[in-house]
Amino acid sequence: LQCIGGIHSQSGDYTTALSFAKKVIEIRRTLSEQNPSALALSLNNLGFEYENLGEYTKAITLYEKALEIFQQNQTPTCQY
Repeated sequence: LQCIGGIHSQSGDYTTALSFAKKVIEIRRTLSEQNPSALALSLNNLGFEYENLGEYTKAITLYEKALEIFQQNQTPTCQY
């Protein structure tokens, strides 16, 4: 789902990308104890889609939550 959302984002269809990012978050939340870093990465991706839509306050909130999870789990915040 995350890859499908990414393709929509790259093609400029941010609303559809946002929808896929939200679905990924729903799944990740159920598995967050097993892999909190995956949840953090998905929250970061959701923030990116909000940023693309110009909803900067929502984006920052999600980026901060992702950073908090990454720091708690000592996971790098950027994986390029």
